[in-house]
Amino acid sequence: ALPISYADPSNAARFEDWGAGLKAVKESPIIGYGLQSEMIIIKSVTGKFLVAHHTFIGLAMQYGFLGLFAFSFGIIKIITTFYRKKEFVLLGSVVSLLLYSLFVSAEVSVIFWMPIIYIVTLSDYLFKNRMSFANFIKVQ
Repeated sequence: ALPISYADPSNAARFEDWGAGLKAVKESPIIGYGLQSEMIIIKSVTGKFLVAHHTFIGLAMQYGFLGLFAFSFGIIKIITTFYRKKEFVLLGSVVSLLLYSLFVSAEVSVIFWMPIIYIVTLSDYLFKNRMSFANFIKVQ
């Protein structure tokens, strides 16, 4: 097992970043601050140049709980669709990206959005052609 410590400098910095982001969310929880740099938002609230390092905190800072709800609704719709259609490979892919997004500010990250776009586009093709991901792999 890997030793995980709250005293580790990188963990301590991330917790400070999250706390600063949450403090900013508390200042404008409903509609957020709009599309701005996380560093500018956090600086205006805490006086420090920090980044939230958490996609959901970043979304809540920029768009408030209304924007966070809209984003979450879309992701939940994708997850429930894959689960209902038993597309567990695609479901696992989306869930792994969500786990990744808990530790980085992925709302503007190509590393986050390109796989999501690819997965949704592929699933649209599969569902329209009544194919499963497993059958799609066999055909290719």
